[in-house]
Amino acid sequence: MTTTQPTNESKTMTITTEQLNAVATLLNTTDKNLVFSVCIKTLVDAGASVREAVDAVLGTGRFDDIVSEVYESLTA
Repeated sequence: MTTTQPTNESKTMTITTEQLNAVATLLNTTDKNLVFSVCIKTLVDAGASVREAVDAVLGTGRFDDIVSEVYESLTA
């Protein structure tokens, strides 16, 4: 899987729809959750933090959104 490398101006990486579709094809699946999980795990295995990997696959800021949702659910 190819990722966009961070530059000096930007510390974010982005996984494109085309890249996600390529992973789905390699896995022979249409299960988006599986594709997202494999991509996140691959990025973490390659040295990205979980935050970086989640944001790269699901969109910038999504990690913080998920953390907030989990925290609110646990403290409700």
